Amino acid sequence: MNSAPDHLIVSSRILQTELTRVLRRERRPVAERDLVLEKVAMTPVTEAVLMSAEAISGHVRTLDAIHLASALAVGSDVLVSHDAAVKRFARILDLHVLDPLAAHRSGA
Repeated sequence: MNSAPDHLIVSSRILQTELTRVLRRERRPVAERDLVLEKVAMTPVTEAVLMSAEAISGHVRTLDAIHLASALAVGSDVLVSHDAAVKRFARILDLHVLDPLAAHRSGA
């Protein structure tokens, strides 16, 4: 039996920082982030990723632009987000968008 996952989840390294900040803000144990991070491969925030994020025109928040650029850098064709602006830019960049909250609401 193949132990490799059918789909690899990859995120920008900033996900770790974002999770840490949310957990601290919510006064939850930072170690909880490992429950997510153990399922995610991290891609570094390189100069090329930053330059790609800078090239995204239109209004998108900085960290979101880095996530979008990271997805492009690893050759992903799917982006997971619930944020409306991120979803709009992902579609502009020809990324398929999965909204986990929309799937949850529809009973999927």
